[in-house]
Amino acid sequence: MAQAAILVVAWQLIASPAGAELLDVRWRTPLHATPDLFRPRHAAPPLVAKDGSVGWFATARGLVSLDLHDGHERWRQTTTEPMVGRPVVAELPAEGTAAAWGPTLYTATLGGRLYALDPLTGKPRWPEPAQLDAAVQSGLSADSRYVFAAAAPAMLLAMDRGTGKPAWRWSTLVDRDYLIEGQGAPTVHGSVVYVGTATGKLVALSTRDGALLWDATLELKERSPYGDVDSTPVVVAGPRGAVVLATSQSGGLCALASDDGRLLWRYPGEGLGDPVVVAGGILVASALGELHLVDWKGRRKMARKLADPVAGSIALVGDGLGLVPSERGLDVVRLADLRPLLRLASEVGFEAPLAAVGNTVIAVTNGGVVLGIGVQPGGGLHPDWR
Repeated sequence: MAQAAILVVAWQLIASPAGAELLDVRWRTPLHATPDLFRPRHAAPPLVAKDGSVGWFATARGLVSLDLHDGHERWRQTTTEPMVGRPVVAELPAEGTAAAWGPTLYTATLGGRLYALDPLTGKPRWPEPAQLDAAVQSGLSADSRYVFAAAAPAMLLAMDRGTGKPAWRWSTLVDRDYLIEGQGAPTVHGSVVYVGTATGKLVALSTRDGALLWDATLELKERSPYGDVDSTPVVVAGPRGAVVLATSQSGGLCALASDDGRLLWRYPGEGLGDPVVVAGGILVASALGELHLVDWKGRRKMARKLADPVAGSIALVGDGLGLVPSERGLDVVRLADLRPLLRLASEVGFEAPLAAVGNTVIAVTNGGVVLGIGVQPGGGLHPDWR
């Protein structure tokens, strides 16, 4: 407990008084009593229940469930292998055993163990976790029958929701000396699952049997040797059909037709993260600390440089605000002009994406401390910010 106390106090000293009071940090909960500074930094996004009452946090030592009203622990599932991808709660009706369970939480370890748990109690659904024989380092997705996991370096697995047994597997050869392995998760839309690969492509697969429907190259080889597609695809319905948004390390932000993968437009950029759909278009941040607002034809509407590189995706909160995580803290940005309004400094920083729950933001520091940050109802800004 002493190490945890030191970690929390160090954060408070930097954030107070110019940060903690202004950002209304309502509670702080270390995910582990004795943090191990030699373990990887916390990078898994939190998973939040639809009603905002509970959150699940994948960590280097297992899965932890917290009450998001006060940060109190509900349960934990300890593992000997780290979890670095966000879990998923599958609520759709399913055939067989999983249909009788109701909502089920699925989570996987870096060693390839898949767990099925009761999301409210943490009680295992299976006597033993399923062994996938593949390193799972991205978030999971699910439909009514399967759980989907992207595995390094270019593989997608579909597991039966009731048994955890593999239903199908898709993979492609990766002939590269160096890979940037990110935490991009597969995205399910209807009967199609979309996922990026280390080969610089976005692929669309049939959820039924893994058949390849199309693939599209996003990388630009002439600009960079690193073209990995590490973002989580975003599917947006449009008047002429759905559009898939995805980024690659060298190929910028791309919009593709969901039916055949044809490139609709490309917005150039290096190291762009997950795209976020906002009222004015698409918001995307780069590892260089640049924020870009792009319209639906791929044209720049505005851009702004922040003080530090952006480490995780942007969370939309309050009335027209975005919270941007970085290695040195959190920036509050006004979306109307991308102007930074306030910074909450932190010596350990934030790499994991944030989660917004109404007027509360859930953030996890690189040291594994969860923060419940309040946002003023209505106007978005805390009174002290004005």
